[in-house]
Amino acid sequence: MIVQQMEATVEVVTPAKALEWLQSAARNRHITDSVVRRYGADMQAGRWTLNGQGIIFNTEGQLVDGRHRLTAVVATECEVPMLVVRGAPPGAFETMDSGRGRTLAHTLQIEGTKNAAAVSAAARIVFAYVSGMNLKHSATRMELLDLIRRHPLIDEYATLIANKDYLIKPLGVPRSSFAAILALGNNARDRDATVTEFIDGFITGEGLFSGDPRLTLRRWLARQRQETGFSGGRIAEPFFAALARAWSAFASDHDLPLIRLPMMFNRHTIHIEGFDLEHWGDVPDMSARSFAALGAEPVKPLTSTDKADLARWQGLGKGRT
Repeated sequence: MIVQQMEATVEVVTPAKALEWLQSAARNRHITDSVVRRYGADMQAGRWTLNGQGIIFNTEGQLVDGRHRLTAVVATECEVPMLVVRGAPPGAFETMDSGRGRTLAHTLQIEGTKNAAAVSAAARIVFAYVSGMNLKHSATRMELLDLIRRHPLIDEYATLIANKDYLIKPLGVPRSSFAAILALGNNARDRDATVTEFIDGFITGEGLFSGDPRLTLRRWLARQRQETGFSGGRIAEPFFAALARAWSAFASDHDLPLIRLPMMFNRHTIHIEGFDLEHWGDVPDMSARSFAALGAEPVKPLTSTDKADLARWQGLGKGRT
């Protein structure tokens, strides 16, 4: 058997060097802008680490793997140390990136986090809300790992809600949104009793009067199931907004006879009682930053499909409690 000889070195990749290498790239898949933005965000924040994944050239000197990473270097004008492998055989490309990618939940599970999937999902929502982005915004894995480690309340509430899954699931509430709102609304840990009362009353529905935010939320969710057939995975933003309205009214001791939804779903349009932006100072305010170099949009406008869905959701609350 003939063993292919390859050379591996660690090099500091500058924007000029990255651009030069990109020009030698072999034919490959299209560049995905969202991937470049995620890589670029980690590079700019100093979270990018040398992890053994290489920039790979074949025996003909063509770049066959690493275009997204190199494009992020060019876009952000960062200098990043990377493993560079040269001399890969021509057929090596067929086996690259064929394995299952490691998700945030996988990483948390390896670190020993219980209910890793629930914690991961809640953290994504918390980061999107705090950063001022649309709730569909996807942060990088390192951004979310930092968030979870700095704010253990996310893990605590995600686990709490996951353990009550058998009670919450029949109500049709998205568990990740529920956990995220509790973590955001009780970030100062001065509303523990209110959180317990809100959860218990919402789950049981016992002794609730008309106008009680928990009852209004239960009825809103029931109409959602009956009239639209939508689920939390179908369109999560209205669920989050409805939960935020109910929590905020309850936490501030106000009645809530009707749930109305905003046209956009982000921190600027959805109020969460008890939320303190200063508490989350380690999360960048991305709604106020310029991402022109990475081609990112601060807040994505609603599509025609989103507007149609939203019109149906908003119609559920009109004239009814």
